[in-house]
Amino acid sequence: PFRQPMTQEQRMTTIVTFKVSDGIVMGADSAMTTNKGKLGSNRYDSYHKLNPIGDYPLVTAMWGAGYINGRNVGSLVHEYSRSGRKALGKDKWTAEGVANDLAEFIDQHFQRKDCDTCPGKHLEMLVSGYSSGAYQGEQWHLQFPGGKVQRRQGPDDLALSWDGVTEDIRTLWWGHHPRLHSVLTKHGMESEKAQEAVRELENETAWGPQRVDFSMPVQDAAELVAFLIQVQATAERFKPTPIRTAPPIDLAVVRYDGVHWIRRKSID
Repeated sequence: PFRQPMTQEQRMTTIVTFKVSDGIVMGADSAMTTNKGKLGSNRYDSYHKLNPIGDYPLVTAMWGAGYINGRNVGSLVHEYSRSGRKALGKDKWTAEGVANDLAEFIDQHFQRKDCDTCPGKHLEMLVSGYSSGAYQGEQWHLQFPGGKVQRRQGPDDLALSWDGVTEDIRTLWWGHHPRLHSVLTKHGMESEKAQEAVRELENETAWGPQRVDFSMPVQDAAELVAFLIQVQATAERFKPTPIRTAPPIDLAVVRYDGVHWIRRKSID
């Protein structure tokens, strides 16, 4: 999975993506914090981190700064969906084109001179879905400020990835803690030998890459995504540290015919 160094804001989110042959499953937790400076911070467990782009077979996921210049990320995605921009052609669009256009649209809010809350903010997003007429999905990674866009998963890729708070997911997936290699080298083992030991352990104990079928039906993939986020959320709940990942879990399946919600927090 593709990872970036996390800021404190990013450490309040777990996002899991599973791209299988007949769809892309996106899962997210709901924890969100607001920093009040010397007064401390508030935490809420109802933030919408998955947001569709209009009626297109495209959905966004976010982690990092939840509010930009007084606007939450979901409202910015909704505004973009209704903007009528050229990339959102009714009969012809590309996932890449929409990802680049959305990045430009949101980055304008970071660059506004009147945004006194933007300095120091960091936001990352995923745009997952299908180009018009396509039957294989793709995923694009957006970074702010700057609006940098990179392809994460191409049409032919089948992959599972995660972002944000993921230590316990990775421990289950690989069969060891992510810091195992560094601990072994710290205690005198040569890096190459340590890597050999880690690989041998993974071959014997890794649960994910050794045993998970990446061609499974999309419904089963959705259950796996929910399980992995629940693993992280449960571990966070019982650790003697501030909770960074919390339910409820939102789940969306993106296919060529649209976005299908399996679980979504009510806003009624």
